[in-house]
Amino acid sequence: MWRDKIMNRKNLCILIIFILLSAGIVIYTKYNFKHVDNHALFQNGLYSFFASEKDTINNFEGMTYENMYDLENFFIDDKVKSLKDLEENSEYILIVSSNQYPEFKGNGIINNCQIKKVIKGEEVKEGQNIKIYDLVALWNNNGSVYLGGSTPLKREKEYLVFLKNTKNANIINSYVYTSVKYGHISVSEKGKILENYKQNSLNLEEISNYDFVFPEGTSKESIREYNMIYSEIWDKYKE
Repeated sequence: MWRDKIMNRKNLCILIIFILLSAGIVIYTKYNFKHVDNHALFQNGLYSFFASEKDTINNFEGMTYENMYDLENFFIDDKVKSLKDLEENSEYILIVSSNQYPEFKGNGIINNCQIKKVIKGEEVKEGQNIKIYDLVALWNNNGSVYLGGSTPLKREKEYLVFLKNTKNANIINSYVYTSVKYGHISVSEKGKILENYKQNSLNLEEISNYDFVFPEGTSKESIREYNMIYSEIWDKYKE
């Protein structure tokens, strides 16, 4: 009997200690966890990007996103010679918009978008909310490094997006652009292309005014080739 009483008291003490520790952890987390301020990061974080191995201009001592992140053949840019190539090699073609800042989560930046129109793709429908990953290598409080001149979406604008399903993502209803250069194209108004960009000279809010960015020294021929396909997309899908 006395042994049972001792054991019951011991178990009660363990339970009380566990409850106190749990409460302490909750209180500590509440007051010490630093909330990610998406607005501040978007306003203050500077924009830069890693080049592709196909690019002639590289501002990061030869480092390319394909080699650094094992993205060889992940995007379809090498196959894109016309709008038809984009359409055939994308699982989804949608018109979407977002009215909020993206989420800065883990190593990624994620856009919460609403589908305005489905042009291609099964299991998605108009009015559905989906998440689209920005093409980001990394981010911190000082800035974000994107892939190959891709840019963040601007709030309240409508975009034509070329997408595919994410692989091994922890977030449901999430998608990624099929193309770095043509992943999203503004259709509510003709998008702007930024030429001769100096790395880390604009913040994310400012860079979201552009659909694509070319670094300093990019050849006129490369820009002309981009604009040719861009114009083809705009002429077909502009709102």
